Amino acid sequence: MRMSSVLTINLHRYQRNLEILGSLLSPGSRICAVVKANAYGHGLVPIAQTAVNADVAALGIVDDDEIRDLRDAGITLPILRLRPATIEEIRETAQYDVEELIGDPVALDQCSRLAQDLNRTIPVHLKVDVGIGRMGADPSEIKSLLARALNSTGIRVRGVMAHFPCADHPDSDITVRQIDAFDTTLKSLSDLPKDAVVHIGNSAALLRFPQAHYSMVRLGIASYGLRPSEAVPLPEGVLPVMRWTTRIVLIRKMKKGTTIGYGMTHRLERDSLIATLPVGYADGYFRSLSNRAHVAIRGQRCPLLGRVSMDLICVDVTDIPGVAVGEEVELLGDTISADELASLIGTINYEIVTLVGNVRKIDRMFVS
Repeated sequence: MRMSSVLTINLHRYQRNLEILGSLLSPGSRICAVVKANAYGHGLVPIAQTAVNADVAALGIVDDDEIRDLRDAGITLPILRLRPATIEEIRETAQYDVEELIGDPVALDQCSRLAQDLNRTIPVHLKVDVGIGRMGADPSEIKSLLARALNSTGIRVRGVMAHFPCADHPDSDITVRQIDAFDTTLKSLSDLPKDAVVHIGNSAALLRFPQAHYSMVRLGIASYGLRPSEAVPLPEGVLPVMRWTTRIVLIRKMKKGTTIGYGMTHRLERDSLIATLPVGYADGYFRSLSNRAHVAIRGQRCPLLGRVSMDLICVDVTDIPGVAVGEEVELLGDTISADELASLIGTINYEIVTLVGNVRKIDRMFVS
């Protein structure tokens, strides 16, 4: 069934982004491609397969269904779960050799008991909390957690990790202090296996803090061609991977003074040509964009008039000569960026692409 709008995911751009960003890594460091949340809405399996082709070291996910989908697709690369899991989740996917995040002794003991029950070894990354507060052991506790892990039956320590809360913030002092705290923690772990992977860096850290590259960087938002924040510009050549389009279904000549949409919130200030587009908030086009956003037709920006309704929006196409029903309209892409839409509604580009990309009503097309 054909949907009213299409997401085009440019896999060539994604691979090129990985190559450009990977060239900035410190010697000995590699990429963990973060593909959680359906690859930030871009499509889990095709993105992951492209990451494999780009020779990344691992894939970062969160949920069991993502793990199954990757393994069912024949992907054998290490998979790292980037959040604490319930013991039921770990049991469900133990057969897939998932590397689990562990930040406290209770979770560690549960994993050990499960490993013994299943007669398996569960690989784990020990999580240090350097300031994010959501998960992980206090730095003062990580040495004892490592000792406990090394003496736990069925547990293999694969790495030590942390998360930066502010690497994309203009003030770098906080992150520098957190890197120092992580370094101090690492120095205390004399028993850490020699092959353990050490990682704390994200997209912002890859671009701003080379001292935080360690042996692996978890690369998410920048790989999709999106800035981690306004304070973190992207290298030249790193381009957005997602493009969202629809087509004009109706064009009407409307008189000055005519009102548009529910609530009659826009009144035309001139005789106009108004195009109706078959998308709305049911498709992930935020209602808070009402009377604020633009779309692009033939690369020309056209203002959205009136409220976004469930299935329709209206745009002013008066200044596009010969515009016709059926023409392609860019809702998100090179002209209308995720940053622009995010700024209009007070959110971040992550939320735009992740929510839009996970709407089932939208068709998806992958191009290489």
